[in-house]
Amino acid sequence: MVKESDICITTTGLHRLIGWKFAEYIAASKAIVTEKFNYSPGAELKANTNFLEFDTSEELINQVMKLVNNNLVGVRRNIIKTFNIAISIAVPVAFGLAAISLKFAPFFLGKQFRMVGLIMLVESPIIIFITGSNIVGGQYLVATNKTYIFSISAIVGAVSNVVMNLAFIPTFGVIGDTLALVLSELLVISYQLYSIREEIPTSDLFHGIWKYIVAGSIMFVVILSLNFLLEMNIQLLILQVFIGILFYVLLNRLFNTYLWIEGVVFWEKFIAKN
Repeated sequence: MVKESDICITTTGLHRLIGWKFAEYIAASKAIVTEKFNYSPGAELKANTNFLEFDTSEELINQVMKLVNNNLVGVRRNIIKTFNIAISIAVPVAFGLAAISLKFAPFFLGKQFRMVGLIMLVESPIIIFITGSNIVGGQYLVATNKTYIFSISAIVGAVSNVVMNLAFIPTFGVIGDTLALVLSELLVISYQLYSIREEIPTSDLFHGIWKYIVAGSIMFVVILSLNFLLEMNIQLLILQVFIGILFYVLLNRLFNTYLWIEGVVFWEKFIAKN
């Protein structure tokens, strides 16, 4: 029999599980603009769909595989909790990056790469989509030996990306290519969610997610306003980041989200040990 303690995913565990590939995102966006507008004739565009994502490690896969044969209910609970917390972190990163993107890219890369800021703005939702597909596809479908669904979703994403590139690039250029990438990742996670709807109902998986979206949207408006009002420099950028974090945390408290509840539990345990 599986114990409750074996099923629960805490914020401490997720801290070890989650990694942020930010440098690849910036480098790839810069390469796209360099190639598209010929700023550097020698530059090569490298295809990379993992620009910026939260990627859970093999630790969660192993945990799910241990549970799957003994307690399917525990597996579902495990995935739902992990999905909720992962999305709760991906949302503020996506909204925050979008809010500062237009001034962020020219400041760090140079004025000739101003287009990178717009690319970052358009591409920011992919953080949420890839985070979701990492949990559903990489952690649930693979661990439960439903790799055929995982493979089909990858094919759906690849084919749709090619088709949308052919449709969007002639009209919208590099922005069309970026938009095609975002929409193809949306199709990937949508197909995965549709395929497991009977095992893990979408209503259960997305329970409370709207709170993070609302909190992220409010944070986005605040940071975007500050970004337009203030000049871009390291000090003010750090200030905007801290203000964004503060607003997001306070809104999580207001909505009493699962992330807030888990954070309080973690803090109480930490205080008790010390």
